[in-house]
Amino acid sequence: MRVVVERSGGFAGVVRRGEADASQLDDSTAQQLRDLVAAAAAGAPGPGSRRDGFCYEVVLEDDGETAAGPQRVQLREGSMPAGARQLLDGLLR
Repeated sequence: MRVVVERSGGFAGVVRRGEADASQLDDSTAQQLRDLVAAAAAGAPGPGSRRDGFCYEVVLEDDGETAAGPQRVQLREGSMPAGARQLLDGLLR
């Protein structure tokens, strides 16, 4: 599984992109990413987004791609589950 994270927005509007192969991530981090994407895809509610906050696009691409294609979700700063920003920012490094 390949993970792509793109962060945009913020005060300066700078776009950052990071990629990782899930086989290079520890099992806990890979599972947290899957859970985060699944919750966002299911429309799990969160607090409101912040003005000038970051927007994260997360794409999970499985090696055995399904007909539906990769899982793709957008998350806004301020409406993400606790710990999600730290997890995503770690992938941008």
